[in-house]
Amino acid sequence: MEDSKIYMKLLKNVEKNKYKLIKELISKGEELSKLEPEFVPFYAGSCFMKVSARMLEEAENKEK
Repeated sequence: MEDSKIYMKLLKNVEKNKYKLIKELISKGEELSKLEPEFVPFYAGSCFMKVSARMLEEAENKEK
């Protein structure tokens, strides 16, 4: 019984983090499209790929 409670808690955290990541990707995409008009992608999938690549690039630059 205890294992199932731990598992359900883990699933809830995964869902919460997934939605938080998507929300962050959308807000970053909006910001980038305002700053760089040529950045606006046509498909939502390519938008997420471009924004996540840009966010990873920024994170790597902060580490240096």
